[in-house]
Amino acid sequence: MTLADILPTLGSSLSQRLDAEVWPVTTRWGIHGGLEVGGMSLSRLVADHGTPVRVLDETDVRARAIGYAAAFGPGGASGGASGGASGGAFYSAKAGLTVTIGRWIAQAGLGCYVTSAAQLRTALLAGFNPGDLVLCSAGKSIADLDAAFACGASVVVGSAAEAATVAGRAPHGQRVLLRVLPAAPGRPHGYGLRLGTSTAFSALDVVLSSTLTLTGLDCSLGHQIARFGAYERCLREAIAFMAVIRARRGFRVPMINLGGGHAVPYRDGEDGLALGAFASRLRAVAQVTAERYDLTPPAVRVSPGRALIARAGVTVLDSRPEVPCCPVEHTVVESGNLVVVAGTGAYHHEDTPYVGRPALVGVNGGRARTLVRRVTVTDLMHI
Repeated sequence: MTLADILPTLGSSLSQRLDAEVWPVTTRWGIHGGLEVGGMSLSRLVADHGTPVRVLDETDVRARAIGYAAAFGPGGASGGASGGASGGAFYSAKAGLTVTIGRWIAQAGLGCYVTSAAQLRTALLAGFNPGDLVLCSAGKSIADLDAAFACGASVVVGSAAEAATVAGRAPHGQRVLLRVLPAAPGRPHGYGLRLGTSTAFSALDVVLSSTLTLTGLDCSLGHQIARFGAYERCLREAIAFMAVIRARRGFRVPMINLGGGHAVPYRDGEDGLALGAFASRLRAVAQVTAERYDLTPPAVRVSPGRALIARAGVTVLDSRPEVPCCPVEHTVVESGNLVVVAGTGAYHHEDTPYVGRPALVGVNGGRARTLVRRVTVTDLMHI
């Protein structure tokens, strides 16, 4: 028997230090030495849900959503049909969305980027204003598009062909954003149109010659970006492109979404993105660059996913040797006979159902609720 066993309060004081930048905001060592999140003992959650179990701190999610709304303005400021051109903060639902998680984020005033009709319906049930929803995936189905048209969500288009498809099915005035990529060689590639290229103008012309309403440009720069430079360069390029559009087509583009990709610290000492300074810097760059081209500064939007919910989550595993090792980039601590992995709140639906999905449990104020139930052996037998 150790001294910590004899004196539980001493055991708590001897526990590993928890970096506040890595762990959920309510994480603490309990009086008996076990780890707690949201006022709930993780050992109690394991007793109720088994292992592995994924735990999401409601207080953390809400706080980060409020932080983004304070820094960039609420994405839900549209009040309806004009929302497609608003700036502010939007949540990227591909990081993880349930009705309850969406409700936490919607109540902070954020809008939401979704990738399918199913996510769109989930976001609506969570309470997001339809005018503050954006369908943005590269592989949209006709059913996805029709669901967006039906509720009044905006749609991102990334090619002339896609713009033509949307224009051919959408109601009059359907709001769209044009997906663009930085023009410089070696920059992010994939879904979208290089800024300033003939293909970008071809897609633009399809939109402007139709009954669609262009409400902005939409960009994604990558993942785990901790410095401002990439966003500043993209913003300058986008505003220069907006100036050319105004000169050649006589149209003023009112908004640019710079996407997400905001760095999340997974280990002690790693840097995240300084949110307040980041927002102030982008506003300053937009103002100065727009003045250079004699433009009204565009509204600036961001759409983080991982940065909103990754740190709110932990995964609890058995510490027995047969349990697979946790990813090395995450911070891991031991809590009694359990292993707890920090920073696992995002992309919790990525597990393949063929091997069984852990439960996702939301915690707050000493209470727990099942957000996504565990896939059981019985479930697997029916797949």
